[in-house]
Amino acid sequence: MEVALGAVIDAEYAKITAGPRDDRYRVIQIPIAGGQVAVKDPIFERLREGTSCSIRMHELPLYIMGKSLMNEDQPLYTQAKNLYTTRNKLVHSGVVEDSGSTDLFPLDQQGSFKALETTKKVLSWLNVDSGISLPVFKFVPIEKIRAVLKNKDNEI
Repeated sequence: MEVALGAVIDAEYAKITAGPRDDRYRVIQIPIAGGQVAVKDPIFERLREGTSCSIRMHELPLYIMGKSLMNEDQPLYTQAKNLYTTRNKLVHSGVVEDSGSTDLFPLDQQGSFKALETTKKVLSWLNVDSGISLPVFKFVPIEKIRAVLKNKDNEI
């Protein structure tokens, strides 16, 4: 999710810096060695320095794309922030349960499904085809499983 946010925003920024002048942005040309110029937007560059996922879901897309997940879908924005926080706690401390927060995703089947669902919705908001197929959790009668296994045995 974080990589997709960065990739989409960076692609839009590249279009802005390569395209015709647009007064919505503060694109400037900075002289560099060899008589070359670097084309940059210092406001974007400053925002991009931030490592906060919320900046990538609110301020950066609002500035570059004219839309903000926080403004357009507050519940999804909150879920995505909670997913990011859960991921960070798990990666950096190895545990999630000890944090005392009830907003974190549980490390179980339901939490995994909710994480995939949240990611898919954020990617959809970005207009990125995620290709994520969410599993359907439902009861499957044992007879159907036996029939499938029996047919596989007959194929061998």
